[in-house]
Amino acid sequence: MRYRLQVMLLLGALIFLLGANGYTCINETILVNEVVNLSSGSHRAYPINCKNGNRLRIYINANSGINFYLFDETNYNEWATYQTYYYHYILAEGIRKLDEIYTIYSDGTYRTVIYNPTDASIEVSITLGLIT
Repeated sequence: MRYRLQVMLLLGALIFLLGANGYTCINETILVNEVVNLSSGSHRAYPINCKNGNRLRIYINANSGINFYLFDETNYNEWATYQTYYYHYILAEGIRKLDEIYTIYSDGTYRTVIYNPTDASIEVSITLGLIT
């Protein structure tokens, strides 16, 4: 009986630290948690203000392949206006699922972008969290 109680207390503490949904970290702020429908060729950008050492948790689930980008503000503006740009941190093309934590190495505003490169609409569930 005592062993069972200890296990239950340990599991309770673990659930508290991770969050009830299993994704939230104790020092995490959920910035985006939504389901969006992206029409063909469209994108959605989310601005995020980060500090050096912050970590960005990215969880994406789509019903078809999408592209995901993480840009600094300058490169996002160049990408959005069809100029030459540089994938500042992350590029993932044709993905249906993404579950990553990325460490930010410089203060600034970043843009996370989900883009639909297909000829059909795509439903995307996206959660972005900032871990400080």
